[in-house]
Amino acid sequence: MVTADAEENILPPYRSAVLWQSRDSLATAISDFAGDEVPDAAAFALRDECLPLLSAAAAEVAAVSAATDAGPGAERALAAKLRSTGDLLAGFLERRR
Repeated sequence: MVTADAEENILPPYRSAVLWQSRDSLATAISDFAGDEVPDAAAFALRDECLPLLSAAAAEVAAVSAATDAGPGAERALAAKLRSTGDLLAGFLERRR
């Protein structure tokens, strides 16, 4: 979505909706991970691996939201960071299937 936005291939209302939903979903996930009681060492390890990834994704989505006026180059750089963090999160989930 960020790359498509940098190339002006999506409409601003769609961009806003996607970013809002991303921020909301990440905030919920972070809150759930941080707020739940951790019952054992395996759960601690799971939380300690996932929570930094979720936090990084949330920070990157927030940066994309703020980068509207920074221009396409800034958005492309942020897209690369988001893609990398997304790959790390996907790997995290794949290892736990």
